[in-house]
Amino acid sequence: MSSSRIGGTKKVSEPSCFDKKIIEEFYASRVSVREYSDDPVTDDEIRAACRIASYTPSACNRQASRIHVFRDKNVIRKLLDNQLGSQGWCDNASVLICVTVNCNYFGGNYERYQALIDGGLYAMNFVMGLHLNHIASCFKMFIRTPRREKEFKKIAKIPQCEMPVVLILGGHYKSGIVTSPKSERFTFDELACVDNC
Repeated sequence: MSSSRIGGTKKVSEPSCFDKKIIEEFYASRVSVREYSDDPVTDDEIRAACRIASYTPSACNRQASRIHVFRDKNVIRKLLDNQLGSQGWCDNASVLICVTVNCNYFGGNYERYQALIDGGLYAMNFVMGLHLNHIASCFKMFIRTPRREKEFKKIAKIPQCEMPVVLILGGHYKSGIVTSPKSERFTFDELACVDNC
């Protein structure tokens, strides 16, 4: 193991000034996309998104999140059939990504939800990494029943120690404009409970 992989401490200070308007525009520009071009998503593009996701905070810095990438249409179809079908749009994707978490990193009832929390955070940053690299994506929730999960892991060849968290369908943007689902964002006043909770 190289010395760069050994844990320790580092010096931290307040970061330099950001252009907050540009960064907010970047976050606001990411939307769920369900139509994709036929151009394949490459390993380098997936790797670039993983680099962004690698900065995701995790419980005790355990970094237990993993991704499984599927491009074979037959395998993708089997996985989608297990997850209640393609719903008329999933077949358009050139890649299906399953975010999992290695549960061996957690123990005890008090940590029973931590894998889902860590995996959800990782998935969010991974999708923003895809967006940064101009890869369109859409989340598909994971149907969590014991039978389906067992079948899913068998089809996907996911180790028993890993818990699937969410599915992500993706691909390159089509040229021109496509129709995308829309929902209004909640505001701070609608979401926050300040001082009077």
